[in-house]
Amino acid sequence: MKFNSFGTWYVLSILLISCNSKSQPKTADDTKTKVENFKSIAKQENLDFYKKDLQAWSKHFVHSNSVYWICVEDDITLRATGWNDLNQFVGNWMKENPVPDSDSLLQLDTIDDFQVELSDSLAYIRYQKKHRMPDGKTKTLLESRTFKLVNQEWKILGMTSAPGYSTPNSTANIFIHNDSKLK
Repeated sequence: MKFNSFGTWYVLSILLISCNSKSQPKTADDTKTKVENFKSIAKQENLDFYKKDLQAWSKHFVHSNSVYWICVEDDITLRATGWNDLNQFVGNWMKENPVPDSDSLLQLDTIDDFQVELSDSLAYIRYQKKHRMPDGKTKTLLESRTFKLVNQEWKILGMTSAPGYSTPNSTANIFIHNDSKLK
């Protein structure tokens, strides 16, 4: 079977055009919109947590055994894996600490140095959060979220939170948790 060169080039051109039309590059506006969406979800998830609204807070997460949540405090590390355990753990904490932070206090929280790494159905965000505590002090936290696209909605698959730069020998990229009581 012999193909003439015009027919071969015609078929190849059609294939190349159809392949290129399916994989359009993402525009800067599309990426900017996604970044703002992730920032909005991160802010709202934090607000729902500190408002002690378990139902609203839980809507931000993937409800599977793969979800994880790690929160490092000054003297303790809290970790939950799997949605059922995480939901129960945070729900119990909210019951034990039912007074929500005030709206005026929560509005003082800021998110800075917001970074996003995107793939098709996963995203990783990292940022520095300044959280105003009820005693008036500001706590700097380094936080990250791993998002998964579930039914066309971005949901949190993983969360980490650790104190920021105030911990001795820690930097923006390295956190050292050294509790002298453990020695």
